[in-house]
Amino acid sequence: MTAEPADLRHVVVDFLGAVDWQKLDAAVLDRTDLDGNPGELTRGVPAQLTQWAQRA
Repeated sequence: MTAEPADLRHVVVDFLGAVDWQKLDAAVLDRTDLDGNPGELTRGVPAQLTQWAQRA
């Protein structure tokens, strides 16, 4: 059985809707892979969300 795109959208929307922005903010700022270069927080947010999604 193959997942339909509409089904996947619901999973993604539900996951993002469950994210506590304060926990995300703290987790991103606590990452050890931030390098001080421009855009580090923009890179850190999806990296953190991916890490959480892999553990879900």
